[in-house]
Amino acid sequence: MEWCLWLFPQCAPNFACEKGNKVYILRVLVLYFTARLFRSGRVQVLGAVGLTTMLLNGIAAKDYVTQQRYAAQRVSLAAKRENTIERVFVARPSATFAYVDRSDLAHTPPYLIVTPWAVDTPTETLGTDDNAYFASLDWRSLYEFIFLPLAFLVSYDAIAAERETGRWRIILAHPIRPCILVGAASLAGATVGCFVLAVSMMINLVPITLSKVVPLSKDLLLRYGGSFVLMAGGIIIAVILGCLVSCLVSTCWEALLGVLLLWLALTVLVPVFASICTQILAPTPPLDRLRNEIHHAQISFYERAGPISSFAIANILSEHLPRSAEQDRINKLNEDEARRSLHELQRFKAEVTELRTEFLGNMEMQNRLREKLSRASPFEVVRQGVDATFVAGGAFEENFASAVNRYVNVFSPVSEELQKEWFHRALRSGPRIEEDGYTLSQPLWVDYSVLPHRALAKVPLFVFRVPRPDWEQFRTSLSILVIQVLITLIFLGGAATIRWGSYYR
Repeated sequence: MEWCLWLFPQCAPNFACEKGNKVYILRVLVLYFTARLFRSGRVQVLGAVGLTTMLLNGIAAKDYVTQQRYAAQRVSLAAKRENTIERVFVARPSATFAYVDRSDLAHTPPYLIVTPWAVDTPTETLGTDDNAYFASLDWRSLYEFIFLPLAFLVSYDAIAAERETGRWRIILAHPIRPCILVGAASLAGATVGCFVLAVSMMINLVPITLSKVVPLSKDLLLRYGGSFVLMAGGIIIAVILGCLVSCLVSTCWEALLGVLLLWLALTVLVPVFASICTQILAPTPPLDRLRNEIHHAQISFYERAGPISSFAIANILSEHLPRSAEQDRINKLNEDEARRSLHELQRFKAEVTELRTEFLGNMEMQNRLREKLSRASPFEVVRQGVDATFVAGGAFEENFASAVNRYVNVFSPVSEELQKEWFHRALRSGPRIEEDGYTLSQPLWVDYSVLPHRALAKVPLFVFRVPRPDWEQFRTSLSILVIQVLITLIFLGGAATIRWGSYYR
């Protein structure tokens, strides 16, 4: 008989009360509210918007990764033809303080670019990083502007519409507690919202799995699953808050205005408030101050070191001599001068590293404080968890010394000596500060002519890999989200009991 509720939802209260069992009453009321949602046509429209958006998003992400892979392969093939290769090591101490120093691909020949001392664990990239697909999906925007409004719009009139039509008093006349009614409405909205999210994420995987741009692996499914759990938790909270607003107001228009203001406050105002409080509680020195301090350290370094051999090396390299002739002329440079320059260089590196460490420490402390303050909004908790689960942790990292030795020594047996001398060439223009990062570039030649044929197979090509997500941050976000779900449920039950408890008989 329960299927009749889909055709005659107004019979739900009488049908539920005839059975008397509270669990059965709750199930019937959930069917009633779900049927009302589908009969209104709102679920179909919102679901179509979510599914279409996720499908187009998956297609766009697939095309993005394809283009990045093609560009990286083009660079590698060009490097093979020119007997050299370009590789980039990027210092990434934090997500807000990173800079990729890329050279113009039109130069002849391509050369290796490294950041040899910025941090202990530089990041290796070629064309793009392993998270290109995840970053292109932009889950944060989809979650905030598609699925959160969907959750609010399926729940804002759950109680208000019943009250406007007069059915609310009729329902409360039966032996049904108000908290059971609002709980059933929340459960119906949460079920619909999570179902639309699950189907949307599965559809998002279709263009990827069919085109095989991103390999379907356990880690990929874990990332999708972890993101679904977090976003589903956010949808549940949004539905509960929508029912809470609907329970407190008198009309549907008031409920709609209330959920829109609530969405605006929790997605925009809370992060802005957290940023303002962070600047007050933990101010960070401006980046211009770091630029000036590094500039003064650079001038002091030039005053101590005097004329160094980098200019002579640059002149030798600009003559386009054979590699053997270049090496012979470089070896004739004054060893004492090079030794003194390297000593001053180490001192300069230590000074600048200390400046950067202090600046980055302040930035990291500020970011941690901002994250903690932003957790007042459950939607910010979801965003942080999704970032950690779906975007973070995608780079291949290792100590700089082993990275350079592994690549440079394999490709060129004389590069270890060249590294000590040609490092001065990077100092000709001095260290450069671009955007929010600081990098010191060192060009190193890679000579394929001295390599056996087997070593040529190690030319790096772009291969998409799915690394493991940051499960520690995921567990933290999930635990906070569960607590917030319980708190919102308590508020919902309390509001329903206080406002409508007098109708219970």
